[in-house]
Amino acid sequence: MLNYYYNNEVLTNYKFKLYKFYNKYYFLVKNHLNNYYYIPSIFGLYVGDYIHNSSINYYLGYTNIIGSILPLYYLSINTVISNIKILNKIKYIKSSGCFGYILNKKLDTKIVSILLPSSKVLNINYNNLVVIGRNFNINKNKEYQGSYSYSKKLGIRPIVRGVAKNPVDHPNGGRTKAKSPELSVWGWVAKHNK
Repeated sequence: MLNYYYNNEVLTNYKFKLYKFYNKYYFLVKNHLNNYYYIPSIFGLYVGDYIHNSSINYYLGYTNIIGSILPLYYLSINTVISNIKILNKIKYIKSSGCFGYILNKKLDTKIVSILLPSSKVLNINYNNLVVIGRNFNINKNKEYQGSYSYSKKLGIRPIVRGVAKNPVDHPNGGRTKAKSPELSVWGWVAKHNK
């Protein structure tokens, strides 16, 4: 637990391709014991910056440093947060460019209200960990995905319709549209066959 009382330095930015349709950015972080671990990258956090991952930094005045991972108990209202951890797994606000706000804190019931990007209010315990700041890759929704080369890098192959194939390759191929029902690749009727 001693590593929580020291600053952690952000070293390098890595891009991982998880599956063929999911891109996520991570930062590689080194602490004072020369241990390396990954954190989700946050907008405004750069290589060489320092983050604070302990409750003792709350008493030192380091509460709203971008990229720091702290419990909700130590954060003030209207703080921009992301990557909410519940039971050691990131459950909420993990998409590119998303963020949420702390709306209300009820210390007597240990509940914090958070405004999610879907405009729903989430009430969770104040001991859950969050990352301060907005998620990286804000302009992901502005990307143009119309070219084939974009899909090719993600491993997505083109899909050919069965009607456009020859009868050797597919049951629906080799003829014009007729009254016979559409069939699957294996030959059974595709509609109303559940």
